[in-house]
Amino acid sequence: MLGSRIINWNNVLNVGPFAIKKVFCHHSAVSKGNRKLWKALLLIASGTTVGSASFIGYALYDASLREKLEKLHPQVSGTFAFIENMLPSSIRTMDLKSLKNISLKEPSKPKDIPIEEKVESQPSQKKVLVKASNSEKDNVSKTLEKKILAEVEHLEAAVRDAILAKKEVVAAAEHRSAVLKATMEDQKEFSNSLLPSFSRLENASQKDRDKDARARESINNVRRLLRDSKASVDDAVLSKNKQRLSDLTSELDSLQMEVDKVVTESKILSEYRRIVREGRARFQDNLKMTFPNIHFGRDGNLNENELTALLACAFVRLDHLEAELHKATRIEKERIELALERQGEELSQLFDDELQRMRNDLNELKDAEIKQKVAQQKRHYESELSKQLKLQMTVQDELSTKKLDTLRKTLQEKHETELVQKLEEQSFQFQQRIADSLAEIQAIQQALEGI
Repeated sequence: MLGSRIINWNNVLNVGPFAIKKVFCHHSAVSKGNRKLWKALLLIASGTTVGSASFIGYALYDASLREKLEKLHPQVSGTFAFIENMLPSSIRTMDLKSLKNISLKEPSKPKDIPIEEKVESQPSQKKVLVKASNSEKDNVSKTLEKKILAEVEHLEAAVRDAILAKKEVVAAAEHRSAVLKATMEDQKEFSNSLLPSFSRLENASQKDRDKDARARESINNVRRLLRDSKASVDDAVLSKNKQRLSDLTSELDSLQMEVDKVVTESKILSEYRRIVREGRARFQDNLKMTFPNIHFGRDGNLNENELTALLACAFVRLDHLEAELHKATRIEKERIELALERQGEELSQLFDDELQRMRNDLNELKDAEIKQKVAQQKRHYESELSKQLKLQMTVQDELSTKKLDTLRKTLQEKHETELVQKLEEQSFQFQQRIADSLAEIQAIQQALEGI
């Protein structure tokens, strides 16, 4: 039996006239007049399925139409109560306002995303992407900063070692110079006191060359790393490390100049000592060749003949030395001029290179400062722009909300008006159909009574 089943509201609306006829006949009285009334109601519901569902729906939820139908027969109210009992509680408690809201929806049309969600969804996705890209940039920047810090620490250690080695070279060269000065008056061909100082200077120089090469290589590595990290590391970090690199390089260069100066002085003093010793030896050889039978200073004092021979030899030697001196002076002058010219070219090239390096360092420092200022101005501009955009978006949201509320109210009022008009028109049509059906029923009744 249909009455013993739990029926969904959608099934009730779509079963058609035959199922509605069964419901009405199940609860109809056996009297002849009541059957005529149910026949009339069945004739009303015998249209299309949509028409039957619309009639039952409006009769259930439109109080005026329901009262009109209940006036036709007292059992109509019981029939409507039976139908309501079969419906779920969520549908049974619906009112006319809910029905209006349902009629506004289009079941076949997918739910549209509101304008506010569309407007807000795109910036949120952009924010997530910007945050992700900023996070990746921060990770790369931190990695490079750690790498730069490690390279700078390695550079500082290498420069410290090189400075210690250079100081050792300076000390060894000064000690060798002191030993050379102390042995200038020594008449021996070779002094044993020169060996340790010479060995010490050679070892210190070799150690200095190795340490200096490592320090220069570390300087080049740090300079290359700073140049490659311009786009990823903060300008303040770059500026700080560039300044530290410049200070270490200057300190190393200044100490290298001191080393070169001390070593050169030691070499000059050693060469001067060699020249003096060789001159003394040649002078004694010349005296022996000129006066082979005279032994100068055999008894500790020179006699008149020895003094005369010594003076003659001295004058001859002076003339010879004067000629050699003029020749050596001319050659040395030419050599010095050539050496000065070459040294001037080298110094000029070194000066140009150092000046260019200093210019590059200054340009890099200026670029870093300019980039830092530009970054600060950019952040300030972006902050102000963000504030202005937020303010404009707030104003636009308020205006859009007001417009949407006004439009929603207008459409709702218009829809309610149209819905009431349609309900009244359909109610009028149903009443007219009921009247026509009653007329037909009366005609049928008269025809039956005539039979």
